[in-house]
Amino acid sequence: MIDRRPKFSLCVALLLAGIVSLSAQELSTRQEVAVFKVYNAAGNVPEEVIASLSEMVRATVVKMGRFDVIGYSQSISSGDLDSFIARLKEYKEAAAEIPEEVLMGHEAFTEADFRRLVGSFMVIVPQLSLFELERTRAGYKSYLRLDVTVYNVADDSVESQFSIEADGASKTRTEALTEALDMVPTFLEYELRKAFVVRTTVLEVEGGEIYLEFGRNMGLQVGDEFVLLLADISPLGRERVRESGLLLVKEVQEDYSVAIPLYAARRPTVGDQLQEVPRVGVEVLPYLNYVVSPQSAERDENVASFGVRATVSRGFFDFRPTVGFEFPFRMWALVAMIFDYIPIQTYVGAEITNWYLGRLQIAPTLVVGAGGLFPLEEERDEGFLVITHFGGKAFLSLSYLVSRDVKLTVEPGFSLWFGLADEALGDLIDVARTYYGPSFSLAVTFKQ
Repeated sequence: MIDRRPKFSLCVALLLAGIVSLSAQELSTRQEVAVFKVYNAAGNVPEEVIASLSEMVRATVVKMGRFDVIGYSQSISSGDLDSFIARLKEYKEAAAEIPEEVLMGHEAFTEADFRRLVGSFMVIVPQLSLFELERTRAGYKSYLRLDVTVYNVADDSVESQFSIEADGASKTRTEALTEALDMVPTFLEYELRKAFVVRTTVLEVEGGEIYLEFGRNMGLQVGDEFVLLLADISPLGRERVRESGLLLVKEVQEDYSVAIPLYAARRPTVGDQLQEVPRVGVEVLPYLNYVVSPQSAERDENVASFGVRATVSRGFFDFRPTVGFEFPFRMWALVAMIFDYIPIQTYVGAEITNWYLGRLQIAPTLVVGAGGLFPLEEERDEGFLVITHFGGKAFLSLSYLVSRDVKLTVEPGFSLWFGLADEALGDLIDVARTYYGPSFSLAVTFKQ
């Protein structure tokens, strides 16, 4: 008679291990976060700039959708930060009575304000450490640096410290300043998402779609990515957690999301642990492009180009906006450089749709734009001297995901750039000739 007890014992052990694994899943929870006003450490900065920047910081944290935000009108300098943290620890650990007013550097907190700080999960302390706004021959340029400290009240530790640098240039003072300020929210949200990574789990698997816990209630968006985490035992007998797959979110509801697997060591199952991959939300693609012109039999009209394209990935899934520029190289490009100008073409467009077949991504893409001559001399502020081309290209972007963050890309297509030849160009007239034909690009895509 066959003894089945070992098999039964093994089944029980595996079942218990599964129960323990599921019960040990880490899930993010919505937390209370205190956000201070931006402290002005840069000197002579207009109060409206501090007010605008403070509101941007607060609004960005609120927009992330994963916190209950408490906004404070007080600001904390980096010099007062250590004593502020020490005071929080003191009242938290000793459970000491909080006075009616707590002085902290140049600011005063009411008992209610400070009590709520002690009970917060995180505290965000921003400081403007550098600010410049100066006039140039072309108008104005601005620069700022915002230093941010994220303090974990629950763990009594500094969770994250980072700086955001932003600049702008325009014909007017207001536009130059606005351009710099508008850069802050994107990079602030990215840095905060790195500090507050969402951890979730698989709720259900249906065909090729995977349902995740959390949606808009934790600030998730289409285009977000999650790694699949699996626990196993290393050859040395130690427990470890490894990334074993990557999921892409295609649909977001209020309290759940739907994703597709881009790759996985095994099929995801209910209860699997997932962790957010924080990204800025842009894919950057440097490329080499070659246009084979039918005119090349008469004259050398084939055109090689080096370019860079950026595609918005966060907030989009099927349709994705894209923008780029490229430098065409052929004989007339060298002539232009002799005259201290460089030919450049800029364009905007979109991936019309996207098909995901595991690691393979297929995206029909259409872009339109214009080209011209840009002065090489820094002292010249005319921008484009003259528009030399308008047109665009259509191509099929074929990308293969070689790692979590990098794709190899080839793009067969067709380019058509109409030249705006003008006798006034003189020796540069060849720069503005029409060229067209089948094109082919090789690229590496970096997911940012």
